[in-house]
Amino acid sequence: MSLLDSITDIVKSAFGGGSSNEVPQEVVMAVIQSCPGGLDGMLSKLHAGGFTNIVSSWLGPGQNAQISPDQIRSALGNLHIEQLSSQLGLPADQTLAVLAQHLPNIASGQTQH
Repeated sequence: MSLLDSITDIVKSAFGGGSSNEVPQEVVMAVIQSCPGGLDGMLSKLHAGGFTNIVSSWLGPGQNAQISPDQIRSALGNLHIEQLSSQLGLPADQTLAVLAQHLPNIASGQTQH
């Protein structure tokens, strides 16, 4: 069993039916990094999807702009969301809410302002 599988099992058992606020940011980061391209790949898809201003706010100084679950879905596509959902053990809508909540802070934390 890989580390990601162990993390996923913890999430499924502890947060399976919970709200997006209950999924730790560290778990979301581990799942994002396990996907092809990792965080950089996800940010590239958001740029290509037309959300450059939002992503730029995360990578620069100042307030992080919010992104909606629908915006994330439109940029990443259903297949990518389903992969993330499977790894988190959450329904797609809840996965999108978790990403919308944590992605700005994760991206901001990975850059030097």
